[in-house]
Amino acid sequence: MRRVDVKPDQVTMVSLLQSCGDIGVTKLAGVVHGYILSAGLDENITIATAVLSVYAKSGRLDASCALFREMKNPDRIAWTAMIGGYAMHGYGREAIMCFDQLVKRGTKPDHVSFTHLLSACSHSGLAKEWKRYFEIMYSVYGVEPRLDHYSCMQQDPDQDVKEDMIKEHSEKLALAFGLLVTEEGLPLVITKNLRMCGDCHNMAKFVSLTEDCVIIIRDVKRFHHFAYGLCFCGDYW
Repeated sequence: MRRVDVKPDQVTMVSLLQSCGDIGVTKLAGVVHGYILSAGLDENITIATAVLSVYAKSGRLDASCALFREMKNPDRIAWTAMIGGYAMHGYGREAIMCFDQLVKRGTKPDHVSFTHLLSACSHSGLAKEWKRYFEIMYSVYGVEPRLDHYSCMQQDPDQDVKEDMIKEHSEKLALAFGLLVTEEGLPLVITKNLRMCGDCHNMAKFVSLTEDCVIIIRDVKRFHHFAYGLCFCGDYW
């Protein structure tokens, strides 16, 4: 492109940066960043956020932090990318502070923001913080829990936290764990001793469609067979 004097646009630069991040080419990312600076594209928040993410994926969290501090008006995506960078490196406390600053500035977090935040808490052993942010995710910010959020569940929560988690929507936790350990092509089978709630029923239908798998859940009343986004109970149980 440069040889034929075609100037790259935002889409070109972001795609190039994402490729650098995916294959971990740190030096090339630095070269691309240098070009961005020389071309005056560093004021573009989308491009700057892509550079931030590449540095984080390449192990250069310090460069990500420096770049983020230079942003004049970071948007939600930029804040979320910075939280994701901290999460990736196990900096749970820093991710929480970044999230709190995001909220303090009047920016509303979305489901991706919470995915990174919960992941940061999980990777840092912050069980109580994980539980608190998971609880306010919907009650305060109106963000519906998704499979990604459940998959960020603590590996080592204390017993009180664990018991509180299991009391509500245990199928979602079992579903997230089952997807991680069940061999592809085999049905995922879950048993519980309570009646299945509508929220978990809808989640199971959604997962059976998006993950192209068969899910069988036995509750206190009956078996539910989920496939292709449907349940054989016909949504009546």
